[in-house]
Amino acid sequence: MPARFQPVFKRIFLASFSVLAGLSVLACGGTPRTPDLQPATNNPQVAAGATTLTVLTIAGGDVFVLKPGEKEWITGQPGMTLAVDYKIKAAANSTASITFFDGSTIEIMGDTEIELAELAKNQTTNTIRVKQTVGQTVSRVKKLADTASRYEVETPAAVAAVRGSIMFVAVTPDGVTTVGNLEGSISVTAQGVEVRLPENSRVNVVPGSAPEPPQPGAMPPSPTPTTPPAPATTAPATTPPAVSTPTPTTPAAITKITLASAPNAGQVFQGDIIVYTHTVRNEGNVPLTDVAFKDSFAGPTVYQSGDANSNQILDPGESWVYNKSYTTKASDVGQVTNNIELTAKGTNQESVSAVSFALVEITKVTVKLEIVSDSLMVGDSITINGTVNDPSIGEAVLTINDNPTTHRVINGVFSLKVTLGYGTYKIFATVNKGADIKVTYGIELVPVPVPEPAPAPGEPHGPYP
Repeated sequence: MPARFQPVFKRIFLASFSVLAGLSVLACGGTPRTPDLQPATNNPQVAAGATTLTVLTIAGGDVFVLKPGEKEWITGQPGMTLAVDYKIKAAANSTASITFFDGSTIEIMGDTEIELAELAKNQTTNTIRVKQTVGQTVSRVKKLADTASRYEVETPAAVAAVRGSIMFVAVTPDGVTTVGNLEGSISVTAQGVEVRLPENSRVNVVPGSAPEPPQPGAMPPSPTPTTPPAPATTAPATTPPAVSTPTPTTPAAITKITLASAPNAGQVFQGDIIVYTHTVRNEGNVPLTDVAFKDSFAGPTVYQSGDANSNQILDPGESWVYNKSYTTKASDVGQVTNNIELTAKGTNQESVSAVSFALVEITKVTVKLEIVSDSLMVGDSITINGTVNDPSIGEAVLTINDNPTTHRVINGVFSLKVTLGYGTYKIFATVNKGADIKVTYGIELVPVPVPEPAPAPGEPHGPYP
């Protein structure tokens, strides 16, 4: 968060309570008065008959409202009823608050703009969703009794969900978001990643990135106060006033790198080649060099693209793509994880790093045999069917009593016909894949001799005494 917001927030935040507390008393010469308020009637998201009173309170300064379909901002008035798609902004050194129909409030600081994106109430659930474009807010949310109820603040970088909590949200003009948990239960979601904030902690989110790890303190620390300059002396009337030239400020150096890794397939067979694609992005403002990788498998990680000006420097905002190929082995079975570590160096040789991981399910290559026959008698002709689970394998060797024959595997299937004779049959099927994968499956069968025909009636069929 830019430092310029912090002292303003501290002063306004503390002042808003005293002003708000006395606002109704001052309105009528010291006599408390309740504003004449009417329920909103232009909220299509609320069921008929529901009470959806959402009211604006102005603590000080200039606050403006833009109604749906209008192009001109109007000056906000204390007690003004708000509805869905209304936009509210507070000018510099101004403060306001909105009280929602469930009693929750959001306090709006100077240089802040929000939109009431969703206001819904039915018999059991309440939904309040606020879009915050820029500036600082503090939400005080009533405890949500129904689990389906929700209160959310959406920014260009993240969505913060609150349940019976006090939440601080700050958004810079470039969308960088800080969410702080002053009390209660708060979660922050960005890029599909959810982070739950402990009390008195905060998290930063850059647009397009997942939330950073939480850090102590619900709000960023205020900058160290500086000694104010001595008052200027009045120059003689004949001397023109001195013109001061502002000293340009140099932004703080930010050394930051991110890494995203993905395999070309989520499931492969033993002996297949996995291609990992690593995307490296310079998220800071310092050029980076000496990009290097370490991962779980041997072999080089090869640069593919991204160096727009071909200067071999990972400039701020650039994304480089690398590939890493790995041939799976016979020992690779089940879920295999590749842990990747990326390192680089900044302009002052400071080190920066990032880590990622990629999971691939590796299936064991198998071959099986099945005898297709009604009987296994000497003289029968039987069919031996074989199956292979890896569709990339196109050949199998079938060995019967040490006599091998090669068979073509089509759609994972091969077969052979055999006429049975006397003796034992030892049958093996073998498939190979590369130099490392060799799988064999065997069966053994003994054909039954053909039985002697039964003697005719009256014929001798055995020795006589």
